[in-house]
Amino acid sequence: MDTPLLYGQLMNQLSQWVNAKDVRHLQGVSEAVGAILPSQKACLVYWLPYLSHRDCSA
Repeated sequence: MDTPLLYGQLMNQLSQWVNAKDVRHLQGVSEAVGAILPSQKACLVYWLPYLSHRDCSA
């Protein structure tokens, strides 16, 4: 599955403002925020449909 558009946009924007020591930290934040915003919930169970591009499962 293709990566979501919101994730790519967050990566582009955050990488301009944040100087991450490791890009994986920035990827994790982008994925979490990219799942929280459309799900409107802070619980991981609600994020899973938005993280399907990573083969996440509960």
